[in-house]
Amino acid sequence: MALASLEPLRPPRSGRVRSARIELADGARTMVHVARYDVETTELRVAVLRGQARLEDWCAARGHEEALVGGFFVRPDGLPLGEVRTRGVARRHVPFDAPWDAVRACVHVRGGSASIARRGEIEAAPPGDLLQAGPLLVHDGSAVFSRAEDAEGFSAGESQFDSDITDGRYPRAALKPLPP
Repeated sequence: MALASLEPLRPPRSGRVRSARIELADGARTMVHVARYDVETTELRVAVLRGQARLEDWCAARGHEEALVGGFFVRPDGLPLGEVRTRGVARRHVPFDAPWDAVRACVHVRGGSASIARRGEIEAAPPGDLLQAGPLLVHDGSAVFSRAEDAEGFSAGESQFDSDITDGRYPRAALKPLPP
């Protein structure tokens, strides 16, 4: 993503989130929210919200200050679209269509540490938590997503979504694991 300008981050209203409105190279403006956590005192895990529960309500009921939405779901029942595992156990989900099921990116959390990789690069039944979503946007500090290449099949496999999620701008969530 090319940035044309960045307004200074303003102090968070609560928690550790900071926000900035940025102008993109094409003149469009967007809001970026950044949360930073101490890896020694923060538990990172995948949780499945049943149905289509609102994240804000789920967090309030459990005393969590913040959480990050990840993944997709199938309408109307709200089952996760893409593989989901918690504590090493596969949870009910609708798999991505082949061949995209093997290449769509995942967040894998093991022992509190997160890694991000394509599904085929992670063991078949990994311990810990796994959330398959994608697309992989950045790898080793460089942008790797290309709508034209469609490496994870989001355009080619758009029939599993409400629309082609790579056509236009949509909210995105990102996680940057720190090196071990």
